[in-house]
Formats: sequence, structure tokens, C-alpha cells
Amino acid sequence: MHSTTSPGWYKPIVILAIVWNCIGIFNFYSQLTLSADEIAQFPTGEQALILGIPLWTTIVFGIGVFGGTLGSLGLLMKKA
Repeated sequence: MHSTTSPGWYKPIVILAIVWNCIGIFNFYSQLTLSADEIAQFPTGEQALILGIPLWTTIVFGIGVFGGTLGSLGLLMKKA
């Protein structure tokens, strides 16, 4: 049998991970909802970067931030 107590640093680190991943979700949402007018306001080089983002990287980004958030919530609830 193992102990169910956590070290003192556990909960603050998990909460920090949740906040970090929520910021990632906000960035993911912001990236998906950029309009053509908003993109046109960026400098030319940044416009090319934004428009050149491959679909697969956006998909992986979404999986990463949502999966990380769910994993962090699971750690907070101490799910196995």
C-alpha cells in the first residue's frame, strides 16, 4: 500500500500547469479565429508566417493544449 499524501510543492505546480495550459488554449483559439482583416494588420513577414502554418501543426497544437489541460486536471484530482 502506498501513501496518498503529496509533497507540498505538488498542488502549486499542478495549478501552474493548469494555468499554463489554459493560456495555451487561449492562444489556440486566438490562432483559429484570426480574420483576414486582422492578419492584414501584421507586418508582411508575420503575415507570411501565419498564413504558412500547416494544418497538421494546428491540429497537434490543439491536441497538446487540450490534452495537457485534461492531464493537469487529472493530476489535481489525483486520478490514476
